[in-house]
Amino acid sequence: MKQNILFTLILIVILSVGNLFAENYYIDATNGNDANNGLSPNAAWKTLNKLNNSWSIIKPGDNILFKRGEVWRPSGISNALIAPPNSGLHGTENARIIFGAYGEGAKPIISRKNSSSAKAFYARNISYVTIQDIEFRGDVWFYGSLTMPSRIHHIQLLRITLDGNAPNDATGGSIDFYAPAVEGAAEQWNQSEIHNIEVGYSLIKNTSHTGLQIYGQGNNWVHHNELYNLAQSGINFAEGDNNIIEYNIVSGAVGPGIKHSVHSHTANNIVIRGNLFLNTRKGGIAVYNLTNSKIYNNTIRVFGNESAIFGWTTQTPVPISNLGTTGFDNNLIQNNIFYGGPIYLWKAENVKITYKDGTTITYRQNELWDDNIFRSNIYYDPGTTNQMFLRDFIEGTTVYYNSSAAGTYSNTISVNDFYVKNSTFDSFWKTKTNVINDLNSDPLFVNGNWSSPENYGDYNLRSNSPGINAGAALGYYSVDLAGNFVPTSGSIDIGAFQSNSADAVQPALLGAQLNDPNTLLLSFSEAVNSFNVSNTANYSISGGITVNSAQLSQNQMQILLKTSSHNYNQTYTVVVSNLTDLAGNVINQNADSFNYSISAPSDVIPPNLVDAQLSNPSTLRWSF
Repeated sequence: MKQNILFTLILIVILSVGNLFAENYYIDATNGNDANNGLSPNAAWKTLNKLNNSWSIIKPGDNILFKRGEVWRPSGISNALIAPPNSGLHGTENARIIFGAYGEGAKPIISRKNSSSAKAFYARNISYVTIQDIEFRGDVWFYGSLTMPSRIHHIQLLRITLDGNAPNDATGGSIDFYAPAVEGAAEQWNQSEIHNIEVGYSLIKNTSHTGLQIYGQGNNWVHHNELYNLAQSGINFAEGDNNIIEYNIVSGAVGPGIKHSVHSHTANNIVIRGNLFLNTRKGGIAVYNLTNSKIYNNTIRVFGNESAIFGWTTQTPVPISNLGTTGFDNNLIQNNIFYGGPIYLWKAENVKITYKDGTTITYRQNELWDDNIFRSNIYYDPGTTNQMFLRDFIEGTTVYYNSSAAGTYSNTISVNDFYVKNSTFDSFWKTKTNVINDLNSDPLFVNGNWSSPENYGDYNLRSNSPGINAGAALGYYSVDLAGNFVPTSGSIDIGAFQSNSADAVQPALLGAQLNDPNTLLLSFSEAVNSFNVSNTANYSISGGITVNSAQLSQNQMQILLKTSSHNYNQTYTVVVSNLTDLAGNVINQNADSFNYSISAPSDVIPPNLVDAQLSNPSTLRWSF
């Protein structure tokens, strides 16, 4: 049957079909040649300059692969060593563009050592891109723009290394997703687009400023990273809703271990859990103006400075609070250890705020313990009798737009300060309605020492710790920082580490389903430990099928395999090995394989173009 389809729709269809023909581009710093086509290891390109001049041929589904063991350290570059074009580098949801590695040996290294003013990677308009298994020496920056097309979203950084002080290769650097914003009316901002960022299983150390920073609208996931020796904060979220920060280690930061505040967007439904923060200044956790969020099972060890900061603070710009109707409220702070310094609770009791457009409000918050729940936390500072520092910003505190100071906000401050001491902890703090089973005692770590960012003690709890079985289980928290099983009901341990596990049931592979010829979804009987999932050697498939990547779902009960192409109407067998559940039980050898197939689509005949006619000078109709 003939169908008339507008020319623009046909173009979209043709482009979508074209995305099916993905390519691998190989780059080898030693044996490559820029005159090659780059389409095989034996015909690899050589330089980053060749890559930067070839963006026009990179399309959704393509892989850009650097040879392991090689180093790219070009000289004379002022912008970025890898610089996707401002016109955009965009994959799709089902066809990501991947920067990765091939061959054997150490991760390929991209270093700005000989181009000190350049970034190692810099992009302003990029989406559905994965960067994995690469070591960067220098900044990795994603910078939005309000003056040019700029979309930064659905970016993955997986198993990368950023080392700002590698031997004989000191470069500084950080990872930064920055979304500039312009203030319109009060608490109304025009902000560039950044969201859906994932950073996982990565090592970030010796940075020249914040280790990892993310601005924007939210829906970000930062997990299973190690961050050491940071010149500012370890992890900084400037704003955004629905962010998850879990299972990270931050050790040795000049700023907070994790800071989450509000600039030009709200901060709602944030989860901070299962993290370890060691010797971080200005708080292991410093969070401002969060709402409807959960902070639980974190361990913080500081040395004399504040262990955490919750509440409100003056900042530039003013934290969004729906013009004074919300603040730090409806949050759950549970099963955390705050050791080595008092926690700070800051409240806007009577603050006058004048915005850029002249709007003026008086901002008042309730007491933090009235609007939030504090349950089963341990607070302990062995160096002082002060366990909590309460600050009220009272009448006389003003925050105002300062046009003479580069358009920032200035402030004058009046405060009332109050300490909760060991002697008043029970009589003052524990009498509050929303304070439930909090403790003021030594958590008794196995070894609470800290010698350097990468040399520290064992922050598990001793068997006689008051934190053993003193926490309240959460049905949605089932694994600790070390990958141990955590009961989802009853009592659990306080802090980032669970001391025991009663689970002895082995996980089983329940199903294998092909979503398309190159995507296989595995389903398991229970949550799988994430630490060994990405090793493709743990999966073997009959019929000569190779596994290119493996990614664990957020509920940890499914694994998505990207494979070489399957044939229709052929049966395959997948065998899984070396995977464990959250309690460390290895997959059941009697239930580690599954047979599957994919049926050919009923309609495999491609359409034929039979006619093309101009309906009028501006409309071309094609018939099929």
